[in-house]
Amino acid sequence: MADSEQNTGADVFISYARALPGPKLELETKLWAEGYSTWSDAELDAGQTFEQVIIANVDGARSVVTIWTPPALKSRWVPYESKRALAQGKLIGTHSKDVNPAQDLSPDFYGEQCVPVENFADILNGLVNRGIRPTGRDEKDLPDSDRIQREATREWLNGMSVCDDLALLRAFRAEFERAKTIRHMVDHRIAVLEAELGSDDAAATALFSRAMKSDKTRTLKNFLEEFEDEQAELSGLVAERLGELDPEALVSVAEDKSQDFYISPRRAAEAEIRKRNTPPEEGILRINAGMHTATIKRISVTADGKRMATASEDKTVKFWSLETGELIRTFRPPIGAGDEGKVYAVTIDPDGKWVAAGGVLGEWNRDSYVCVFDTESGAITARFGPLPNVVNDLEVSPDGTRLASGLGGRRGLRAWSIPDGEMLAEDEDYGDAIYGLAFSPDGQWLAATSNDGYIRLYDRNGRLLTRETAPDGAQPFSLAFSPDGTRLAVGYTDSLEISLFDAQSLRALGKADTGGLSGGSVANVAFLADGRLAAGGRHNAGDHPVFVWEDAGFGTRSRWPGPKDTVFDLVGLPDSAGGGLALAGGEPSWSVFNKDGGKQLDQSPPFADMRGKVLEHFLVSPDGKNVWFGLEYGDETPVLFDLAGLAVTPLDAAPGDFIAPDISRLDIESWLNETAPTLTVKSGLFGKTKDKKLALEPYERSRSLAIAPKGQGFVLGTEWWLRRFDDQGDQVWEKAVPSVCWGVNLACEGRLVLAAYGDGTIRWHRYEDGEELLALFIHVVEGEAKDWVVWMPDGHYDASPGGHDLIGWHVNRGEDREADFYPVETFKKAFHNPEKVRAALDGI
Repeated sequence: MADSEQNTGADVFISYARALPGPKLELETKLWAEGYSTWSDAELDAGQTFEQVIIANVDGARSVVTIWTPPALKSRWVPYESKRALAQGKLIGTHSKDVNPAQDLSPDFYGEQCVPVENFADILNGLVNRGIRPTGRDEKDLPDSDRIQREATREWLNGMSVCDDLALLRAFRAEFERAKTIRHMVDHRIAVLEAELGSDDAAATALFSRAMKSDKTRTLKNFLEEFEDEQAELSGLVAERLGELDPEALVSVAEDKSQDFYISPRRAAEAEIRKRNTPPEEGILRINAGMHTATIKRISVTADGKRMATASEDKTVKFWSLETGELIRTFRPPIGAGDEGKVYAVTIDPDGKWVAAGGVLGEWNRDSYVCVFDTESGAITARFGPLPNVVNDLEVSPDGTRLASGLGGRRGLRAWSIPDGEMLAEDEDYGDAIYGLAFSPDGQWLAATSNDGYIRLYDRNGRLLTRETAPDGAQPFSLAFSPDGTRLAVGYTDSLEISLFDAQSLRALGKADTGGLSGGSVANVAFLADGRLAAGGRHNAGDHPVFVWEDAGFGTRSRWPGPKDTVFDLVGLPDSAGGGLALAGGEPSWSVFNKDGGKQLDQSPPFADMRGKVLEHFLVSPDGKNVWFGLEYGDETPVLFDLAGLAVTPLDAAPGDFIAPDISRLDIESWLNETAPTLTVKSGLFGKTKDKKLALEPYERSRSLAIAPKGQGFVLGTEWWLRRFDDQGDQVWEKAVPSVCWGVNLACEGRLVLAAYGDGTIRWHRYEDGEELLALFIHVVEGEAKDWVVWMPDGHYDASPGGHDLIGWHVNRGEDREADFYPVETFKKAFHNPEKVRAALDGI
């Protein structure tokens, strides 16, 4: 919204009644958060009329959202603006709870989409369905008036709107003097509070207290009219102050005090936290970049191919539009330390009404749960469990009535009916973990793969029909039914073969032609809508294509471009969505291809690619306060982060005194991308040497190494842990990592560890005990550093002008409820502390 400018060409024109501005402010702030520009109020220049300004901005806007409230129904301008927008085909209608669209609106307006104003997902979908994407979300590029208004609105909704402290309100008003709409609301609140506090009349005080606690939607004028006898007893001072107010423009006392009518439970909780100006003790700092920051393990698509859910090891599930590529919602399960909260599996209701997620949603290797999220509200509406191990895969039947889960360890399969949650099947006769599940297109069959080497086929009720040994590998992984339900394809993690079976008997029919392929696997398989078979995995280092076979896997093979890292999942799209293919890559990324292999959508990670940050590609200053690295693989597109100056700047070459990690002072072998690194140690009186295998977990892959200056020990970065060993190869400590530890280095004469992680962060750890001291995240757009944030574990931080929302506090609300998330800027006044951040490494 502009202060004194007529901003034609806004993404969204908001039509509302000024007498009730609360819903508009809430909607406007949410639209801003999604990157949409808005226009909602007119400031007239000389010679202009209000009508001229309205016409120009309605006609210039890409869409118009009307908020029908009781005052809006009586307004002259809201119906005028709505009719003009309706004639231009760009109207989206919303209404407050005290408006019944069927009764209160004309058929023209009711015939258009008209949803509750608090249902932001529906409003956002309305914009997306009209092809209206945000023009941009970089507040640095906004006019000062827009930027100030946005900041003021965020502060108002995050707690000042329920503030009873006159000193704070006056300070807030002074700080945002140029934010005219907010200033108008603050003025009224101050006037009401002054009237309450300025009276010695007990009756007046009681009346004001009653008004401020009212839970009804009404203006102060209407409230007082209901209590005429009490109003007559008001002191002269209070009456005089009330007479100075404009009752028609006064914010509803209910909205002004509690905002229960307009603001979601999350917003109410945020307001309470904002009043304390500190996050809850149980808050967990997380990155908030609008995209996953760790591997996307699974994807699932609605039956119409228009929406997709993605499950990630970053402990979130995200919900996307496959028509625009835009993020619709992030689902946040309860999380804990280490692996607790990682999401390995996801499936979506065919109609897109709910998403089920599983993984380590509970205590590691103990109780785990499948959480069901409502896609409109984000709330957890059901949980299945407890389950005796992690959930590796989830599938919903095509009719949405059954949900199957494949568990880790030897704990087998569980299946439930939907929505009552009754368990239909339980099969623990497994020798290893399940990694693949698939329902047949007609829902009559359920197939499963396991690392025990078998493929199993169940009927619709979960009764085992047959079990066959996988013919082309020991570790069958994923599987898929052909669109006509006659064939079943199976991929492997230990071979480059793809087996093809008769879907109803599991009789082997042969295999796809993988001749000429070498290295890695094509473990993930899917069928396209036209019957072609697609597969991908980790084919060769730096080369992860998708292969497509004609004739359901028996025909000729073609090659499509894949992601920069491993293909983790594939899903064929229906004919109604073009018959293409959606896939997840390990960067993390996701893409959508048309049926000819052309890329239609591509969501790449919006942060630095930390792969290849070894040796001379990851250099640090001797004191550890400056680090030089590439925003892309290795040292491509290099930048320098300077802690003292709190700046990220492009720099082609590192300063001459910067140091690379030492990998030669000790004899360590097989540490780069291997699962069995060894250290040569001396033993006995005669100093005989032997190779000691370093103690890693099964399948844990080592990625980076840095040896201490005097060779007294070393640090090893792996897929799952940051580990310190002594010079005899015995572990000193281990720290769970946020993602793959692609690079490590030492500074401060070995007292400080710097680690480059797959979530795009560089983190500083104390060598003595591994404790984290500092973290840096850079928001990267098209290979360039756009914004950054650096923070300490206690939440104190500094950021570039646009980087204050890149991290936030994840707050669990109980094991059976979705978590809350508060951007760190919610607590900016308490935690934005550049000087403390600069001193974070002092004394090391």
